[in-house]
Amino acid sequence: MISQRFNLNLLLLLIIIILLIVAIFYPVALIPAALAGAFIDGYPFARIFIPIPLLILFLLGLHNDFYAFGTLAMILLLVLLFIRSITKHFSFKF
Repeated sequence: MISQRFNLNLLLLLIIIILLIVAIFYPVALIPAALAGAFIDGYPFARIFIPIPLLILFLLGLHNDFYAFGTLAMILLLVLLFIRSITKHFSFKF
């Protein structure tokens, strides 16, 4: 059985990834992504690791200094966390 907390964490990760893709063009989308990141539970340091870099990326987006690279790096990290959580929970092997 899949727990409801696991489902909520996966849903929040997907929402954050989608908002980060939108944030490449509209930096304001980082604010709801950071707010959604504050509710992720069950990953070590996730409540600090996700929202604070997103808010820092928002400040970089205001000045366009390495904004696109930082956003793509954050998307990559969250996709890897998403894949890791699925493989760990369902015991998939690639």
